[in-house]
Amino acid sequence: MIMKDSMKVFIKNFIKVLSGGVTKSISFTKSEIRVIVFISIAVTTGFCVKYYKSLSEESINSAYDFSRSDSVFREKSLKIYAGNKNGNSPDIADEKGIYKMLKASDDSVRRNEKLTADNEPPDFTVDLNTAGIEELTELPGVGEAIAARIISYRDANKRFKNINELMKVKGIGQKKFDKMKKYLKAD
Repeated sequence: MIMKDSMKVFIKNFIKVLSGGVTKSISFTKSEIRVIVFISIAVTTGFCVKYYKSLSEESINSAYDFSRSDSVFREKSLKIYAGNKNGNSPDIADEKGIYKMLKASDDSVRRNEKLTADNEPPDFTVDLNTAGIEELTELPGVGEAIAARIISYRDANKRFKNINELMKVKGIGQKKFDKMKKYLKAD
């Protein structure tokens, strides 16, 4: 109640100042005062809403994973075209035809994703000659057991001369090495 009364007093004093009650140099009509008060309230409300949103927003910059919605779309598409075996489907006569089209589009998307993933610089690099178990387990396909073998090999041979020497460690073959080589260095 006190807050309401003080707000009313503030607004009355504000209007009095605007209408030239305190200083006679500037005076506004009642319509102008209403517009000024309305704009002031609107601007203040806008700033309050913007501030509140900035406090309550979660990270918007995170990438959205479309794999779930893509799989739902594929399933529904197959059901629709499987139900149209009477020839009503526009380009595809049977379920196998739509399945082949979806499979081909998936394969091309995966090829493009692989090409872009191979060309991107790594987020981190691991030096084989100084890395501990925690760093080595961040590599793709490396668990604690393989990390321990890498450290044992490094201790037995003093150091890794190059990253290709990593394939001499038991449990690391060509495929696993290919997945992790862009993250490796041997200084």
